[in-house]
Amino acid sequence: MEKENEQFVAGRDNESFNSPVLGSVKECIDFMILEADSDVGDSIYIGNPVKISLGQLIDVDILMEQMNEKACDEVGEYAEDYLDDVGSEFRDELLNLIANWFEEKGLAPTFYSVDNVQHYEVVAGGTAVLVPKGQACL
Repeated sequence: MEKENEQFVAGRDNESFNSPVLGSVKECIDFMILEADSDVGDSIYIGNPVKISLGQLIDVDILMEQMNEKACDEVGEYAEDYLDDVGSEFRDELLNLIANWFEEKGLAPTFYSVDNVQHYEVVAGGTAVLVPKGQACL
């Protein structure tokens, strides 16, 4: 059952979802049949796009660790504890600062992962049917 404001994407395999983001499973099926030239017997995979946030791509701990290592390379043991006392509040602030910079520069991810993927098979009549899990297409 589709939820209100739920989004969907479709593709010919379970790896590449190349349809635009659409508002229903039916729209995905129609797109794949009409625009992507899917024929009877072809597979269509439909799932929900999940936005990748900048916070998933930025690791402040690694950044700070690299800064510490470079400081140690420059001045030796005098920098061993550099940035060790930076608390989680300051780390979160740095993460937000970096993420905001990427957003402002238009560098936020435009790609997504796909969850809840369902396998459909195109049938006669210009539609597709859900293929039960574990069952191959005919």
